[in-house]
Amino acid sequence: MNIQDLPIEIKEHIGEVQKITFPKQGHTSTVAILDTFDQKYVIKKTENDLYNEWLLDEYKVLQYLYHTGLPVPKAYLFHIEDTSRWLLMDYIDGISLREFSLRCLTSKVKKKRFLTLGFV
Repeated sequence: MNIQDLPIEIKEHIGEVQKITFPKQGHTSTVAILDTFDQKYVIKKTENDLYNEWLLDEYKVLQYLYHTGLPVPKAYLFHIEDTSRWLLMDYIDGISLREFSLRCLTSKVKKKRFLTLGFV
């Protein structure tokens, strides 16, 4: 994914992108952090039927939770383009669930299992 690949609807919402970075996370989607003049966003892109469904579910859950007062990212839009799905949301500074889990794991075997299989 690069800046030119972003759908027009997303570009219009966020404005000019100053920088795009790709954190080490996400096995079901491509995840990027977009820096604009005044805000940071996270964008996720999927291209698989099952992962597309999961991303739509994530969007719906984020929309619901945002109105509860819990500290969750605001989901701005969900975009459908051919076989791709795009989710645009706020960036919240912190560590990923993956990084947190790895910090909590003490055994090398557990870390290897988590990194390869996604669970302990």
